[in-house]
Amino acid sequence: ACKKFNDSQANFEIVCTSQNGYPETVQNAIAAYRAKKHPAVVQVFDGGTLDLMLSGAFVPAKKLMEDNGYKIDWSNYFPGIANYYATAKGELNSFPFNSSTAMFYYNVDAFTKAGIQNAPETWEDVEAAARKLKAAGYACPFGFSFDSWATVEQFSAIHNQPIATKNNGYDGLDAELTLNKTKLVDHLTFFKKMTDEGLFVVKTKQLGMDVVPAFTSETCQMIQSSIADHGTVGKTIKQGTKWDVTMLPVWKGTARQNSMVGGASLWVLNNRPEAEY
Repeated sequence: ACKKFNDSQANFEIVCTSQNGYPETVQNAIAAYRAKKHPAVVQVFDGGTLDLMLSGAFVPAKKLMEDNGYKIDWSNYFPGIANYYATAKGELNSFPFNSSTAMFYYNVDAFTKAGIQNAPETWEDVEAAARKLKAAGYACPFGFSFDSWATVEQFSAIHNQPIATKNNGYDGLDAELTLNKTKLVDHLTFFKKMTDEGLFVVKTKQLGMDVVPAFTSETCQMIQSSIADHGTVGKTIKQGTKWDVTMLPVWKGTARQNSMVGGASLWVLNNRPEAEY
């Protein structure tokens, strides 16, 4: 994106510097801001949105455009994405940049070998598939990490389960978590049971292999991960391997709701030279 912008015109040049990951980007941006050496724009993932909103270290997107004479039809943004980065009044604080949601990845070749014909639609299907994969000789039918995004947040969203009081925290910072009072308790109990039986296997960087490389190396045959990893899987899994993605499973009898949008947005930081704005 940076090269494309620079090549498209000769009046401005942007310099993009990778910070190696979303969490590191937020941490480094905060440190740079405190040292008064911060960038003009920073790409912040969804999990860092509240940090930026509470920081007061940014120029709201709507104000920036108005101050520079631009009339923007903000309704052109898809509401499900824009609202995540907006105030309670619906005014954007930052510019949505890349969006994603959690998906269910599975190895079609392994499924075929194990006699599984269809992609799992329910967690009952996932358990049945895991048992068949295990019986077919696969040591890791389903790999998972302790990332709460898919296992907790997305699960709660598609099962219409609250995460916290106060409209899931949108109505105030004094919200209280309600995770121990919803269907999530039974879901995590199920994960524990499957792990104890060797059907679900923990895969983290700390243990030597995260879920995506566990899938692309065909160590694990099913995982939950972001749709943003689709390209990585396609580039790194063995050529010729048949794999696919589908929606996250729900428990049988559930009226599926929308999953949540993840990704990142662009925040314009304040206290930079006026000419940059």
